[in-house]
Amino acid sequence: MEQQSDNLDNLFEMSNIRKSESGLPVNIYVSSGGSVNKKHGPRIKIMSNTSDKFDPYQTISIIMKKDITTDDVIGYARIEPKTLKKVREYVNLNYDALLAYWLDEISTSEMIKKLKSLND
Repeated sequence: MEQQSDNLDNLFEMSNIRKSESGLPVNIYVSSGGSVNKKHGPRIKIMSNTSDKFDPYQTISIIMKKDITTDDVIGYARIEPKTLKKVREYVNLNYDALLAYWLDEISTSEMIKKLKSLND
């Protein structure tokens, strides 16, 4: 139960991006660099399912960098190869905005304005 509480605490410094906005097959959480997340380094969380609803207990953490691979998935979670490919494309497309957000250089609303959908 303690791990679930830790996950919820971390989500207070994360913003959710719906799959309809990102063009991804899953919803994601993007992280600002707040005090909790700085110990982890830049990362995103993706939903482990394709539901339209967000569920903090159904997330997979991924180190946020360009050209994400399975080695960047944190823990033992498995991601469908086609989902990982789409996440890689999305992060590559939006890396500068996501990193600026993590570094607290831009606000949530500024980040959202900068993000590009894979559907654009």
